[in-house]
Amino acid sequence: MASLSVDPVTEPRMYQQTLLQDGLCDLLDANKFVDCVLKIKDKEFPCHRLVLAASSPYFKARDFICDRYALIIRDQDLHQLGSGELAAIITCDSLNVEREELVFESLMEWVEYDTNERLKDLPQLLHCIRFRLMPTSYFKEKVEGHRLIRTNQELKKELQIVKDAQKGLLHRVKRVKKEGETANSEDEDEEGLLPGILNNNPRFGMFQTDLILMISDTGTVAYDVRANECYIASSSTEIPKNHCSLVTKENQIFVAGGLMYNEENKEQQFSSYFLQFDAMSSEWLGMPSLPDPRCLFGLAEAENSIYVVGGKELKEGERALDSVMVYDRQSFKWGESDPLPYAVYGHGIVSHKGLVYVIGGKTESKKCLRRVCVYDPSKFEWKDLAPMKLARSLFGTAVHKNKIYVVTGVTDNGLTNSVEVYDIASNTWSDFVEFPQERSSLNLIELGGCLYAVGGFAMMPNETTEKLEPMDLNCDLPDRFEEEENCWNGILREIRYAAGATVLGVRLNTLRLTKM
Repeated sequence: MASLSVDPVTEPRMYQQTLLQDGLCDLLDANKFVDCVLKIKDKEFPCHRLVLAASSPYFKARDFICDRYALIIRDQDLHQLGSGELAAIITCDSLNVEREELVFESLMEWVEYDTNERLKDLPQLLHCIRFRLMPTSYFKEKVEGHRLIRTNQELKKELQIVKDAQKGLLHRVKRVKKEGETANSEDEDEEGLLPGILNNNPRFGMFQTDLILMISDTGTVAYDVRANECYIASSSTEIPKNHCSLVTKENQIFVAGGLMYNEENKEQQFSSYFLQFDAMSSEWLGMPSLPDPRCLFGLAEAENSIYVVGGKELKEGERALDSVMVYDRQSFKWGESDPLPYAVYGHGIVSHKGLVYVIGGKTESKKCLRRVCVYDPSKFEWKDLAPMKLARSLFGTAVHKNKIYVVTGVTDNGLTNSVEVYDIASNTWSDFVEFPQERSSLNLIELGGCLYAVGGFAMMPNETTEKLEPMDLNCDLPDRFEEEENCWNGILREIRYAAGATVLGVRLNTLRLTKM
């Protein structure tokens, strides 16, 4: 090994890097750390695939694209890739997509960008698509019926291999030997391989799972209801205590709230945190801070924007607010939207089909409201809807099967366990099965076609004085509404990690998470 010229005392990090590089170089010289050879024209370069993958900008770029494929295909830059570059990406097992249909659709968009030049590459590129992972109905309607495929006999011949496999007939690869070439054991092994077009190995992104995500200042924990397992989604403790959380229809996760102080900004020294969860790194990323700090507000999405609605000022007087802040997810900027018709805090808020619904809450006089209104961003207007049967605030709310569910909450007379449902189509409210316990600040989520109720506060007797006191129930069993039995039932596991948390129904890849 070459002598090291770096002082390990004064430059320990550089010393360690140099030591590692020299050690790898010695192994390479001794031909002991080589498992492949790169051949470029008449030159050969012995190397190791792990070192190559870890250090090569090409592999780093490919992995970056694979991790974010669903976002990158929206960008026109993908259309500039050559056929070989595209094939290298869409053949990867590590492609982060939930459905193979997305890969096929992105390939056809790439071809249609320059059909005259790229159609000739399509027969080979179809072998990068895993058609056996698609529903048969999609394959027949969208693949075989595609305008570039249905009249092309060469492409139809390739797809016939898939159709035969669907009937149980698997084609095998037959290696064509060159003249004078003798058979060996490797050739015999290759004879029985399936063609790439019959590959049915799941992509990395297909291990997405429905999870209950609990976000607090002690960390972010995900609970898999079906497997009864908990995972660490993030160990970050940078989440503010008094926050609201939101998951968008694209499964992007945001948190807003708390109070930030910036003494350098003389005009606006106080703001609120605004964070986004990065599922790739399991970290919360700082986004442009919310310029108008508040608490007890509502957080919703519509038309690629995030809305912060109503709430109370985080300053002396704690005035109820009617203002609405809007965050543009494309420009990464905050602005003001049309204000609510009234000031409100402690209200419920949901998004559905591009509209934002604001339900109940409290007024400046601390009276609970029955009032319900909806905001249409395309018309820039608020509209009143049928009011709730019971005035309430600090309740759980979620959209389930095109209806809005309102569960428990605080009334002018105390806590309630009542539940009511709003039918969006008919603009009417109806009573629903009561919750087993009176609670406030309940987290209600829709996940995998089911309704779950998690945590909140209930009035419980003090162990020593027997006096009723509010108790945080976020550690208790989550409840699920069983539609067949028409009742609320506690599910398997007490979630002790949920204390003080906001709760969302999300989809995350459990292969990226650490099981607890």
